[in-house]
Amino acid sequence: MDPAKINAMVKWPIPRTAQDARRFIGLAGSYRRFVKDFSAIARLIHKLLLENRNGYEINRLLSKN
Repeated sequence: MDPAKINAMVKWPIPRTAQDARRFIGLAGSYRRFVKDFSAIARLIHKLLLENRNGYEINRLLSKN
C-alpha cells in the first residue's frame, strides 16, 4: 500500500462535481480489495453518474453538501 495514496483518500474533499466523483472512485478503486463492500458503495455513485450523464443534475446534488 502506498501511504501517499491512502493519505490522499483520507484528505479528499467532498466531491462538488461529477468529475470530482469520478476522480475519487478512480483513486479509491486502487484499494477496493481492502474496503468492505466497496463495489456496493461505488455502485451507488456509478448509478448516479450514469443516470445523469450530462453532469448537470449530479453537480447540483453534490453542490448541496
